[in-house]
Amino acid sequence: MVATIKVGKIAAAAGTTVNVESGHVITQPGAVIQTVSMTVATEVSSTSSSYVATNVTKNITPKFSSSKILVSLHCSIYNGGGGLGSCALYRDSTNLTDNSYGLGYCNASLPHCISTSYLDSPNTTSSVTYALYFKTHNSNTVYANISNSQSFMTLQEIAQ
Repeated sequence: MVATIKVGKIAAAAGTTVNVESGHVITQPGAVIQTVSMTVATEVSSTSSSYVATNVTKNITPKFSSSKILVSLHCSIYNGGGGLGSCALYRDSTNLTDNSYGLGYCNASLPHCISTSYLDSPNTTSSVTYALYFKTHNSNTVYANISNSQSFMTLQEIAQ
């Protein structure tokens, strides 16, 4: 049986602490339920013209199917010899960004830093993996974490 209790105020029976029984959770919409993160500083490269995974990846298991996941990431990309390289954010096998240029691109042999946030609704309580993918738009080699620069990804489950 599910019931709704409407009250104007919750107060402690004694003192200033309201205790929640072990194993129970009270969430407020917008509250961060959990945070996981990773960092990596190892250069990876590819000559693929289709998106392939970099080593910037992290998984999270949402506690509630209604939660949103805030993905924050930073990574440098570079396309050796000029031309274009781009990267995209994936949840498992789903590209969450534009298929052509994704989160952004680099060209003319200039390194480019991708720093972005993305709010996702995975609608599951099963483990999901977020990963930065990259590709080249010509026959040159595209790099992530150029010169072993540090990249990071932080995932935050947000209550709804």
